[in-house]
Formats: sequence, C-alpha cells, structure tokens
Amino acid sequence: MLYKSLREKAIMNPNKDTRDVGDWYAPTREFAISMVRKYASGGRKLLELGVNTGVISERVDAKAKYGIDIDDSLLAEARKKGIRTLKHDLNYPLPFKDAEFDNVIAVESFEHVADYMGLLRESRRVLKEGGHLVIVVPYHGVVKNIAASLVEPRHFHNAMHVHFFNPRLLREDAAHTGFKVVETRHFGRVPYLWRVFALVLQK
Repeated sequence: MLYKSLREKAIMNPNKDTRDVGDWYAPTREFAISMVRKYASGGRKLLELGVNTGVISERVDAKAKYGIDIDDSLLAEARKKGIRTLKHDLNYPLPFKDAEFDNVIAVESFEHVADYMGLLRESRRVLKEGGHLVIVVPYHGVVKNIAASLVEPRHFHNAMHVHFFNPRLLREDAAHTGFKVVETRHFGRVPYLWRVFALVLQK
C-alpha cells in the first residue's frame, strides 16, 4: 500500500516504522534491534537520532528514552510509546548538554543527513565517556554498487539518501572524530550484496 506522506503512514500504522515498506524489512529491523540491545541497553538515558515512530527505542532497556525527528506525526507516535521527543534537524548541533546520554542510536538516519560528520561529532559530544553510538545504514560496497547500477540505473538517484556508505569509509570518519570502533556487522542478502551494516562506536 502506498502512502501520500510519512504522516499518513504513521497515522494508519502507529506501531510500524515508516522505514518498513513491507514484510521484507522486518528481519532488517530485528537485526538493528539486536545490535542496539547488545550495546545500548541498561543505561539511564538513551537518545535515538531519527526516532521515527519509536519502534526501535521502545524495545531497548533504558530508564529514560529521548528521540529526535523532523516529522510531527512520527514524534506523536513515538511519544505514545513513552519516548521523550524533540523536533530537530540533525544537520544542526544537538540541543543537549555535553556527556548527557549513556548511549546514542541511529537506525537508517545518517544516510539522510548532509552534514553527517557534524552529526558524528555531536553524537560523541553528548555521549558519556565509555558510551556507545550504534549506527545502522544501508550497505554500499563496490560489488553492490556495480550490480545496482546495472540492474537499476537510477538506483543512486534517491532523493531521500544524500550519502551512500561502506564500512571502511564510516569507520575512518568515525575514527577522525575520536571514536573507537568496537564492531562492524553486515546483514541481509548474500556477502558483498548486504542490505545494511551496523557500526558500533565507543567514546
């Protein structure tokens, strides 16, 4: 079923993530949740960048959960799940104090942010020492990029995505901002055609 807007989708499917465009996405979402639970559970304060409808954060153990997004309807659904929300553009500095959060998560958000290096730096700033940043983004390696270009020439003409990441690029950029790389894990399809990858970073 097609929706005219994220608002319409959130209203008609309040318990579904607007990134979910069909049953094919469910395993990817469960992979993301497993990575988030492994590295971002149990803290006092959790921040999700691009919280969407809150379906990721609601399944993570944290005493207080905060979520940022730019769509009012998505934030309204996230609030129903007990998440403290704030409307904010991730291209700008995060409106939080230094070392405010135990962990930060971003599931399929960084590829939408023009200034993703700025977001990496800001994520590190608001993290407590030893805290984790868990990033999940679509995978784009050389083999997949060539295959995608052959099958669908307009694959990279995606108005929603402004960056196409591979693990090496994101690891190097994260290291430049002062993060320690903890784990990289791929998921979906077959090797080198993976659907997404998770990068776990530590301050």
